Parts: sequence; structure tokens; C-alpha cells
Amino acid sequence: MPNMRLSNKLKQWRDSDVSIKRWGYHVAKVFWRVLQFVSNPANRSSRIVEWRFGEQYFQRASYTSPNRYPALFDQCKVYLGANRHLKILSYGCSTGEEVFTLGEYMPDSDIVGADINGWCIRQCNKRRLSRNHSFCLTNSREFKNADNFDAIFCMAVFQRSENRASPGSEISIGFKFAQFEREIGMLDAKLRRLGLLFIDHTDFNFEDTVHSSHYRPLEFDGNRIEYKRPLFDRNNRKVSDTQRLHRVFVKQ
Repeated sequence: MPNMRLSNKLKQWRDSDVSIKRWGYHVAKVFWRVLQFVSNPANRSSRIVEWRFGEQYFQRASYTSPNRYPALFDQCKVYLGANRHLKILSYGCSTGEEVFTLGEYMPDSDIVGADINGWCIRQCNKRRLSRNHSFCLTNSREFKNADNFDAIFCMAVFQRSENRASPGSEISIGFKFAQFEREIGMLDAKLRRLGLLFIDHTDFNFEDTVHSSHYRPLEFDGNRIEYKRPLFDRNNRKVSDTQRLHRVFVKQ
């Protein structure tokens, strides 16, 4: 609670009419960022990745949790078969919870987790539960050569938090449709015919991309659910404050 009170006090200084208080706010903000960079490995890695990759590092939050999308994991198991030896990609795997959860649904499958953040990949490798699980950086040769996946999950990857935190913005911030379409094209090349593409919590509609022409939505109850989050079009303009998009597609 003392930290919260101090934070609120400093925020008041930011908008103060007293110049010394405004100056103090900015000094404290810089000091806090330096302290986080020095003492917090996750924060330090995130900053380094941001400096190295710039706009390629569009989803900068590493939050995840186990079994986050049980309905979609179930659909993957039903459609592809729980006992088959499958090859699955978790794109933007963060610290690996999605890989480990998919391993529980489909234990005989090879599951690859890929992320741009090296700290995340190190955490994944420390916690690896099965020889069927592997992890790599998205800019590595290993990932570039990986293909022929039966399913690709890109969940809460194609977004920037600023687009939800700034509801008044009419133009997408920090992540553009052209980037989104390029990323989709890269994943499309890695997915085999009749494979499944899972995409959820995104700033754009997959069905607006040129690649969607050779996909069809997988038919099941719950493929479309409503979210209170903005949706942007091909021109990066907000078209809605809510979304109700298909989340699972079959490659034709």
C-alpha cells in the first residue's frame, strides 16, 4: 500500500502547476525504469528486445496462464485426434504454459513454442516437461526452417495493448495491418493443408487478409464469441468497439 500511495502522489506531480514537482515526476519515472532494468530480468529482456527489433516486437506483454483456452484446445483434439502424432506450433509462447497445456490434451504430439523474447525461451527450457516439447526464438534458423505443422496457435499475439488502453484512438497504434498480414503469410507457409489455424484476441480480422481465401472457419458452437475490444480494418482505422470474429480456421 505505501508503494501505491507513492505512485498516486507522483502522478499528481505530473500534472502539477509547480514546475519542480513536474520535474520531480519525470526524474522519478526515469529512476524507476532504470531500477527495473537493473533488477528485473524479465523487464530487462523486454527492453532489449524492443531496442533490437522495434516494430517487430508488437505484443510486449508476457502474461499467460495454464489452460487458457480449453474450448479451443478441445476442438483441436477432436478435429485432429488426441492419439495421433501431431506437430503443433505455439507462436508467441511466452513462458510456455500453452505448450505444456497442449501437451496434456495431446501427449503424443511434438509441440514447438516460439517467441521473440529470449528471457521467455529460457524460462520455457528450464520448465520443459517432455522431450516432445521444444522452444526456439522466432528469429532463429530453427524456426525459419520449421514447417508442416498440423495446427498453429497464435493466441493474444497480434495486438498492441495501447489499442485497448486508448479507446478514443481511431487509428491502430504500434501495430499495422500490413505487419499483421505479413505475419499471417509466414504462418500460412508453415501450416499443412487441412491443418488448423487458431487466432484470437487480435486487433485485426484474419478474414480481411489475402491468405484467408484458402481457409474456411471450422464449424462448431463457440467459434465466434463477442469481445469488448476495438477492431481495425485494412487501413488501420477503427471500425468497431466490439469484435465477434471466427477464431479457428481450416486450411483448404
